Amino acid sequence: MILTFKDRLLLATILPRASDLLTQVLIRDISKKIEFSQEELLQSGFVSDEKGCKWSQELSKDKKIEFTKAEIELLKSSVDGLDKEKKVTPENLDVCLKIREWGGELVQEKEKTKQETN
Repeated sequence: MILTFKDRLLLATILPRASDLLTQVLIRDISKKIEFSQEELLQSGFVSDEKGCKWSQELSKDKKIEFTKAEIELLKSSVDGLDKEKKVTPENLDVCLKIREWGGELVQEKEKTKQETN
């Protein structure tokens, strides 16, 4: 999945804060995949203060991140939960839509590739 700088920032906010052990392991793994290096933050001009976060869209780069089937299912479940609770916001709308649209396709592609190699 190709994620923008903003997608990566917001993705962590849609994941559950408390859950069972397995879900927390998946959340930790997702968090590691989307985390920013110091270099990325410096190159993007990222600054954070009491008013929020800012960065240069021209200087920030999109990143391709591979998620496992379990991680995609967790992300989709999180988006579904936000939707049912009417907690989708204008800020997280794009990443929520991206997860709904791309999640199933990625799983199907990986399963198809796996079947072709067997």
